[in-house]
Amino acid sequence: MTQRPTVDAKKVLASAAFFFNEHKFLIISLSVIAGFFFFLWRFASPSWSDFGLNAFTETVGIILTVFLVDQIIKNQERRRIFPLQVAAFRDVASFVDGLAVFWLNAYNNSGQGELPPPPEAPSMQEFLTMTYFTQILKRINLDAEAPVIPKRTWWDYFPQQEDSFRQLGEKILERHAAVLDPYAYELVHRVLDGFLDPHVGLKMLPVLRQLGGLGPNEAWEQLPEGHRNRLGRYWVIFDEQLKDFADLHAWYRANKKLYLGHD
Repeated sequence: MTQRPTVDAKKVLASAAFFFNEHKFLIISLSVIAGFFFFLWRFASPSWSDFGLNAFTETVGIILTVFLVDQIIKNQERRRIFPLQVAAFRDVASFVDGLAVFWLNAYNNSGQGELPPPPEAPSMQEFLTMTYFTQILKRINLDAEAPVIPKRTWWDYFPQQEDSFRQLGEKILERHAAVLDPYAYELVHRVLDGFLDPHVGLKMLPVLRQLGGLGPNEAWEQLPEGHRNRLGRYWVIFDEQLKDFADLHAWYRANKKLYLGHD
């Protein structure tokens, strides 16, 4: 069950600061007028003092009314779009957490039957670094069977999964542009253009298989037969691409309680 957002003191102060920046000219103008009327009330002759007091209180009332009405409208809008934001967050969760778990499973099953089990990653954020992905590139034998049913090799499984996650990411960009946090939206876009780029990503494995991989083939062909088709021969990953992936996953973890009600 999702929780509706609550308003606390920090959010009210932040809203007030945003309101001031948004209506700076109006607030400064009304404040100057209120200051003038305050001066009349406190320092002018008695005949003008009553006028100054009434005008000052009216002006302050106008400022408070504008602020309160603005807050009421914004709170109504927040309540209206919150279910849409929850739906957007769930799609981001399926996309980025699903992608992270997929790669963690690939890491844990890399070199199965050929190499010793890899060291356990202490956390997902630490796993989404070059340290662990370098091991994936070295350990996964594309000729081996992936741990899925129906049985297939990593040659087939990787392109299928990348295509599936690309579709999830593209759906987020198409459906949730109006309600998703702009920071998260940008990161989804960057993950699609970087880590999941179809022109250089795992979708290209069939083509690169025919070409013999990336770079000179002689060094790879000198390895024992079971080690020639390691993932690192056909796919490269750059630190900045992995960082976008990790940053999006960190955003998902940081906002999970807000949108889903639990960590």
